[in-house]
Amino acid sequence: MKYTVLLGGAEFVSEMRKLLRGDRDQQTGLRRAAREALAWPEIVRAVSDEWERPWEELLHFRDSDARETAFLLGRTRGRLSLKELGQLAGGLHPNAVSISIQRIGQRLQRRFSRVQKALDHR
Repeated sequence: MKYTVLLGGAEFVSEMRKLLRGDRDQQTGLRRAAREALAWPEIVRAVSDEWERPWEELLHFRDSDARETAFLLGRTRGRLSLKELGQLAGGLHPNAVSISIQRIGQRLQRRFSRVQKALDHR
């Protein structure tokens, strides 16, 4: 399977997901299509629980990565657009959301690289 697009009502998409066939270990599109998208309130609740602070506070808190984590999860697990995420975060421009996601990705990559280098020197 090269592309996975399911368009239609919730009931139709749910039924189509049940019919998808293939090797889910090898085809990420199948895994993605088979998994339900997370709702934004679920994502916000999980982030709030992890940072042990209310979302309203985390939304404006600098240097915690909480907001960026929520944006990244919103894109990857919630299947939300940058515009939707910006609106859900109080009217941020989609470019600001995109930059936030890029920055957390870069920070995670740098941290991953440092850990990997430390392991290589053992």
